[in-house]
Amino acid sequence: PLLDKGWLALTDIYIKSNDYQKALFYINRALGIDEENNLYWHKFAEINLNLNLFEEAVKAYYKCIGLKDDRLEVYLALADVLHFLGEYHEASRVLLDAREIYKDQVEILYRLGGLFFLVQKEKEALFFIEAGLKTDFSYLKEVKTLFPSIFEKPEVQVLIERLKPES
Repeated sequence: PLLDKGWLALTDIYIKSNDYQKALFYINRALGIDEENNLYWHKFAEINLNLNLFEEAVKAYYKCIGLKDDRLEVYLALADVLHFLGEYHEASRVLLDAREIYKDQVEILYRLGGLFFLVQKEKEALFFIEAGLKTDFSYLKEVKTLFPSIFEKPEVQVLIERLKPES
């Protein structure tokens, strides 16, 4: 019964040494023993990301969510991979689901704004960017790296100027 913990320990050793092929081998062993363990699926997703196996990572993150792993990092990582793959609609759906759990989480608000611009839903995009600015204006600089061109749009600049805190 504890064998999966041994496989997990070996997985961690190989992750630390950046040997993701071996890490994948051992996390698969752990999953073979306990496929309902969201920690194993999360590691499986991270390993696959490091191997540039994005579709496998997406499946693993969905599995985490299916196993009731509702940590914000899981939703954000899944949305990031989908964004990278150009699956903007799906990434926004994932973040909308996350928003049901994390109502006013600023990173979700800004990311939704950026994604909605990418799918030409300007009204929704501006709504979420404004909500993000009102929730935590200072977080704007963190999110600009994800969507640099969007935050240069004139309509977004107007919002930023209007909501900028007085110094």
